[in-house]
Formats: sequence, C-alpha cells, structure tokens
Amino acid sequence: MGEEKKINRRDYLKYTGAAIGGLVVGGALGYLAKPAEVVKETVTAPGVTTTVTVPGAATTVEKTVTVEKTVTPPKKEVLIKVNWWPGPESDAIAKVIERWNKYLAPETGIKAELVLFGREAHVDKITSILLAGSPELDIVFEYYLVGKLAPYLEPLDDYLADESLYPYTLTDFYPAAINAFKVDGKQYGIPTDVSVHVLIYRKDLIPNPPETIDEMVEMARKFTRKFNPNSPTEYGYIVSGKTLLYNAMLWESLMASAGGTPFELGKELEAVENLTSPAAKKALEVYVNFIKEGISPPDSITYEYAEANAAFQAGKAAMYIQWNAAIGELRDKEKSPLVWDKVGIAPIPGIRLPDGTVLHRSRTHYLGFSINKASLHKKEAFKFLAYLTTTRAMLDYLKNGGFPPMRSIFVNPEAQAIRTELPELDIIMAKYAYPATTHPEVFTIYDILVKHISAAWSGVIGVDEALSNAQKELRELLRKK
Repeated sequence: MGEEKKINRRDYLKYTGAAIGGLVVGGALGYLAKPAEVVKETVTAPGVTTTVTVPGAATTVEKTVTVEKTVTPPKKEVLIKVNWWPGPESDAIAKVIERWNKYLAPETGIKAELVLFGREAHVDKITSILLAGSPELDIVFEYYLVGKLAPYLEPLDDYLADESLYPYTLTDFYPAAINAFKVDGKQYGIPTDVSVHVLIYRKDLIPNPPETIDEMVEMARKFTRKFNPNSPTEYGYIVSGKTLLYNAMLWESLMASAGGTPFELGKELEAVENLTSPAAKKALEVYVNFIKEGISPPDSITYEYAEANAAFQAGKAAMYIQWNAAIGELRDKEKSPLVWDKVGIAPIPGIRLPDGTVLHRSRTHYLGFSINKASLHKKEAFKFLAYLTTTRAMLDYLKNGGFPPMRSIFVNPEAQAIRTELPELDIIMAKYAYPATTHPEVFTIYDILVKHISAAWSGVIGVDEALSNAQKELRELLRKK
C-alpha cells in the first residue's frame, strides 16, 4: 500500500490554484487552436443587439436581442390655406410661410399655402366666401371689414386664453392695433400692418415742426411764395383734395387734433352729432383757406396719395398730412433724390389744452388676419396665427415689406436700420393713435363725409352747410343700423 501524504490547507490552495491556472492556460491555448463553438440565444428585451464572448472558454455565446419599441407614425399633414392680398404685404408673408413650412411644418404637421386674389377683387372675394360659409380659406386677410364680417369669423378669445395653444403675449402690440380687431368685446383678428397719419415736413427748412394748428397755418403761409417771395418752396402745404374716402380720413385726424370727435371705434354716433362742432369747423376752414388762398397747389383738389407724394418729392411744398406708408418712398435716395434726406415726421398739429399740453390725434387702421368660422382646420389655423404674433415672425415680415404694429419691432435695431422712421413713429403709435371704426358701413360713412367736406374745400358750398349736410345724411344712415 502506498504512503499516504498529508497536505495542509496552504499547500491545498497552492495545488488547487495551479490546477485552475493550468486549465485557464490550456483553455486559452485550446481556444486559439480550434474554432469556437457558437451557441445562439435569442432574448426579447429592451436593449441593443450584441454578441458576447465568454473569456476563458472555447465557446462564443451570441445573443440576438429583439428590441421592442414604439414607433410613432409620421404626423398626417394638414394643409391650411392662408389668404393675403397682392403687393408688398403678400411678398412679406410669403417669406414667413416659407420659413414655417421649412422648419415648423415637420414638427406641427401643419403646412401653409398662400392664396392670393387680385387687389381690386380681394374684398368682394373674401366677403362672398365668408358669407357663403365656405371652408375654402382657413385664414383671411382683411381691413376695415371686421365689423361687417365678425359673424363669419372665429372668435379668438378662448384660443388666446389657452396657454397650451398660445404661450405668447399680445401685449407686445400697440393697444390701438389689438382693439381694432375687437367687435362687441371679442377678438376677431390680429394686426399685421399699420397705417397711421403723420405730419411730413421739410426738416431742412423747419427745424421745429408746428405743434398747434395755428402754428401750422402760420408756417404754411410763410413757406408759400405768394405770401413770401423768399420762400424756398412754392407752396406751404399740400391738401389731398380729391373726393375720395381716404382723403376724408386724413382730414379726420386734423379735426380730431382740433378737439373734434372722430369716427373712432364705438363712437360713431357721437362723431356724427359733433360734426358741426367748433373743432370740426376749424379743421375744415383750414383746408378751405389753404386751397382758396393758394397755400396748397391749385390742382390739389384732384390729389390723392400718389399726387401728394409727387408734389412733396418735387420740392413744391413744405409739409402735409399723409399716411406713414409714404415715408419709405420719400426717404429713398433713388425715388426721392431732391428730398430723401430732408424728410421729417411729427404728430398731427392740434390745440393747446388748459394744462399746457397739446392735443394730438392720429387715425390708424390696420391690415390683419382672422380665422374663417367655416374652416375645417381652425385649431391648426390658430397655431399658425399664433406664430405670426411672435417677434421673430413679424421681424421677418418687416424685412420683406410688411409693417407690423408691434413695440418690439419698433425698438429693434435691426428693424430700425431697415425702416428709419420707426423711432419717430413709436411715440405717435404709443400716445396719439386711435383705432378707426369697424362699423359695418365704414366705407359708406367716409363716402358720405368726403362728398360734403370736399364740396366745401372745392368752393361749391360753405363750411357750415357742408358739415350740416354730412351730419344729416350720416344720421339717417346710422339710424337704419
């Protein structure tokens, strides 16, 4: 019988470790010497497909993992049709829509398409579509018409109050601009462009523009060669005297600054009753005398927007009341080589009040957009509408030809570099602008008004008779409504 050898614990561990080490080395040598056996195991679990090699073994375990994941199908695209009218405004909105479709449509699933009608046919076309209850358009571009079309437009108040739909703010807009799209306290649209009346004057000739109407009259006489042979201009003032409703609007700002009651939103009846007030008479007498005395060009009774601008561009006159849209053209060196660097802007001259301040009023009207009540995609249309109330969208709009009434745009240095008049207009918009009426008969109101007041400044009838006749006809019109 062989001798039995006792092994203590330390030796046991030493021999055991050597054996294990040999197995490891042998295993490794064996792994290198022959192909590994592949064992496939399919596991269903969240993760990534992988191959696992077990170290120290001649076997590769390949785990094929089936990944379970939820795949979100692409959003079904909704096409909304956005109506604008041809011109600089549509050129501008086309660029905004282009950016929306490129960057935001994939995220929202909402694509916008621009729909244009001819400028002359625009009003009739959108009116017929809305009154017919047609879903042809989702967003309509309108002006003056919100009062007439409100029953066919979608009220926006509930949408604007829902922060999940509208995480922005309307307080960035000038108050008059937002109020211009209210009917019976409800919001029916958002403004995109502003038209405001200003006094345009030759700042090289007039260091300090007139603050009051009396100062304006005196200054206009001074710069009329008939009264001052040394005047650098032939005429002191340009009256837009054609029998055209827009010219009645220009006169209205002068009348309001004289202390009269303009056709302001919600004050139509009051305006009619005050048409024969001393303020209205004063304002009309100014225009009558300007034409009668030759302070305004003799053919200015046929002037409207373009003719008045042309007279100022030619250096014929020292000042006039005009729409702000003219400023860009007047300050363009190529279009207005004689005056481009001489164009000043000021509030409409008014009357001095008992506290020493001067009353200035400027009529404003707005272009803007509303949602068609018959649209099949009102929520999607609102999401696009909401984007148009952001500074980013409106800065793009201004860069490409629009003129949004938004404070953040007016004080933006990039915007000011494009439209130099923004700082000058800011105070007028903030302090003196009032929203024009949105009465359903707005066009008829001004047609009646201009018919009578232009008869006065053309010398056909007197001031009192003209205002009285306008008052009577307007009373009859508004009583029917």
